[in-house]
Amino acid sequence: MVTAWLFSYYGLLLAVFVTGGACSGIYGLCTTVIGDTSQAARWFGLKIAAEGALGAILFLVLPSLVIADYGFNGLTLALGVVVLLLSPALFYLPSQGNKNVGTTSINHNAESSRNETAKKAIYLMLGATLLWFCGQTIMWSFVERIGSAAGHSSEEVGNVLAACLAAAMSGSIVATFIGDRFGTLQPFMISSALFLLACPVIMDSHVFSSYLIGATLVMFSVGLGIPYCFSIVAALDKDGRYTILAVPAIGVGMMVAPGLAGTLSADGSYGLLVSAAGLLVILGMGLSVLSLRSAKDHHLNLA
Repeated sequence: MVTAWLFSYYGLLLAVFVTGGACSGIYGLCTTVIGDTSQAARWFGLKIAAEGALGAILFLVLPSLVIADYGFNGLTLALGVVVLLLSPALFYLPSQGNKNVGTTSINHNAESSRNETAKKAIYLMLGATLLWFCGQTIMWSFVERIGSAAGHSSEEVGNVLAACLAAAMSGSIVATFIGDRFGTLQPFMISSALFLLACPVIMDSHVFSSYLIGATLVMFSVGLGIPYCFSIVAALDKDGRYTILAVPAIGVGMMVAPGLAGTLSADGSYGLLVSAAGLLVILGMGLSVLSLRSAKDHHLNLA
């Protein structure tokens, strides 16, 4: 909210830095809490769907009710009010998690040793998450440009972007309903396969139907896959210390991807961009399989 009264460039940078750090802290805390539940995939799916729903509501409400009359200052104040209204929910967070609660010292030592042997599987899945999300972001961060370069009108591209948002939320809702009923790796692999299926479809983006189907498949796979990235790490993390690392893994993938996408499409062609996105997702799938194999070697049940 302070940014509404800041006119210094460096002051704005500092405010954005503080805001980003605070949001990251809350996001990491929520990730850790959900990773400590018995149905992590289901609750991660609900969390991501709720984030998308709130974003969609604000996107519809803020331009007409706030931005049009009060501009940027009104926008920052309105977002601050939303945060304040939601912040009382923090008081309902548990003071501690359930992992390793009530174990004896002998069991605790045995569990610690078991966790040490499982670190390889955790780090492999974190690497898979980083590569997978980088590949996904390369694609969806340039969905708008791909449509514009294909000659579609701004209205058509806007409609596709709206459909993409609905598709992403639908993917997370599907994850909410199925949870870990079919395990955690299998839905993750299905979401990755859907993304790979979307790659050749979106390459034919000069046909509007191909552009629409390819873009929505990409975003559906994002919404479906992210909850399982988190839940696989949470299932491997028996003492709750490493689940939060999924947040920077996704963040790094998200930061690297747009710059990489811009470099790959510098000549105006998107073939190399789509190919690189697909390759990164395949590498992420490979690391996730290695993670599962390592987990089985350590007698961890991921299904």
